[in-house]
Amino acid sequence: MNFKSQKYFLLSFLVFSQCIIAQTKLKNEKYLSFGLNAGMIGRSPVKIEADNNTYFHRAMNFGAGMLTDNSGNKRFSIIANTSIGAHFGFMWKDKKKRNFTGIHFEFQKNKACYSYNQPFKYGFKGDTTLRWVEADNYLKYSISLQRTWRFDKNLTFDDNCWFGKLSFGQSFMHTNFGTPMTVGHAEDWTENGTGMKLKITSSNKTSNVISAEIGRRHLYDNNSMLDIGIVYHAPLTYSWIEEYEFFKSGTSVGKSKFTYTGATVMLNLTYTYNYKFKAKPIDSTKFNDLAEEEILDTIGTKNHHSGFKNHKVNGRKYSIQKTINTDKEILTISVWDKNKVDGDIISLYLNGELILENFTVSHTKKDIEIQLKPGSNILVMHALNLGRVPPNTAALSFFDNGKKKVITLVSDLKKSGALELIYNP
Repeated sequence: MNFKSQKYFLLSFLVFSQCIIAQTKLKNEKYLSFGLNAGMIGRSPVKIEADNNTYFHRAMNFGAGMLTDNSGNKRFSIIANTSIGAHFGFMWKDKKKRNFTGIHFEFQKNKACYSYNQPFKYGFKGDTTLRWVEADNYLKYSISLQRTWRFDKNLTFDDNCWFGKLSFGQSFMHTNFGTPMTVGHAEDWTENGTGMKLKITSSNKTSNVISAEIGRRHLYDNNSMLDIGIVYHAPLTYSWIEEYEFFKSGTSVGKSKFTYTGATVMLNLTYTYNYKFKAKPIDSTKFNDLAEEEILDTIGTKNHHSGFKNHKVNGRKYSIQKTINTDKEILTISVWDKNKVDGDIISLYLNGELILENFTVSHTKKDIEIQLKPGSNILVMHALNLGRVPPNTAALSFFDNGKKKVITLVSDLKKSGALELIYNP
């Protein structure tokens, strides 16, 4: 792939990612993400051309072992496909809080390993050769786009989910167990006219790489996640081409030519921590000029509240289940389910303004920063379903003068529970 095609490919990738993000209708749920990944247990394809089928048969990698170089030096090496890397970027929850999208910059060290059975045994520097091992070690930087989805509509954001990821990048610094793979590199593994000779006939210093991954995502309460997936790294050009020639008693008995690309399929584990950006406080004071409305509570008394607007409540009555006085203008309220999670979905309204929409209540706390106006402020919990165990319940908590206050609101599909916050400047 030439530079011009690389440029258009990357541009298309970026445009595609922006379209995906725009379609998620993102709203006030932004995260800074960073983490690590480790890959293992896989297989790398290789193109083989041979004079006949008796030379260099592919074998399974055997994990680890002692390798001998062309000078007779031995060392312990990992003889398997591996990957280790780091990533950082941004993630966004979508408006319905069920899925999210992420864009990450990645840097990885990958190894595609190849093991072969020798066509015949021969001695070299006092050892009898058993297997031949090659490895395409390379570094890779890339940009990735990821997206989660759920097959079951009853699953909440806090349940585990499936994910897909696509990345585009470039590999560089290709080596074979530390030896740069350059054109003209040759090794002689013959003794007394018997053995093998090899040489590199072509190589590329860099290669564009497309990677695709699919798997299961496990979410945790501290905004961290663990991904378990299958990833395929697919370079668009080869790393190097190597020719092998075998000799017996000084006579050539066969040749093989292998094209190595560094492509590999492997199991990948990724840990990511997400730091949430704080949303702008919701200012309820801008609703001071709304017309006064009469709202009936559960005992039939009239409550006059000049800041309430009947917004998406559709006339549903509410009951003030708790009244709290505070001298703090800005409060951070946490919403969660302190009992058994049963799939309750709610929306919250502060003085008639929607501040939390279609939120599935779970053990994971959702923090909302609100700004109160002087006097009475009404926080209404609107039930969108009854969950598996009616009625719909949610716990609200906040700190006031160093003390933690916890309130449980109860709502059904006919009447909403409400908390009255009286702000005294």
